[in-house]
Amino acid sequence: MNLVVGRLQGHSKGYGFVIPDKEGEPDIFIPAEGINGAMHNDRVIARITRAAIKDKRVEGEIIRILERANKRIVGRFEKSQNFGFVVPDDKRIYQDIFISKSNMGKAKDGQKVVVEVTKWPEKRRNPEGKIVEVLGSINTPGVDILSVIKKYNLPEEFRRRLRNMQMQFQRKYLRLKLKNVEI
Repeated sequence: MNLVVGRLQGHSKGYGFVIPDKEGEPDIFIPAEGINGAMHNDRVIARITRAAIKDKRVEGEIIRILERANKRIVGRFEKSQNFGFVVPDDKRIYQDIFISKSNMGKAKDGQKVVVEVTKWPEKRRNPEGKIVEVLGSINTPGVDILSVIKKYNLPEEFRRRLRNMQMQFQRKYLRLKLKNVEI
């Protein structure tokens, strides 16, 4: 049946590659029309539609999505009068997420937000979502770092601990420096 299980590696232009779970198998090129609602990093089953010939690689289509990878997505909110879109920071998620007016929360145009996907994409329909967190204005210091923390689900506590360690180091360094100064 020529079926391969793997992870979809998306591309900003809409196509992608299935990276097989089995080592040693070649990546499978998936044209945009063969993505079938899958998103970057989803675990999928692909059917091979064309074998590798000369310099052409194996080509296929997604026939089933086994596991969704992007339940929450970080991006920039673009608001219009009755709806909005979140443009994902990760360009491998090539579709904007549609946000209905009732799911905008307190987000303002141009802010960095976290959106929870409520409807997955289909052939000719973008994913839909609900804004669950407003990170702040793009130009506000620290929002870029917070965006990365949210994108990779890193603990925010880490930032505070790192800052405390930095302060302790600075105090120790100053004490040592003062000890070496002759008066």
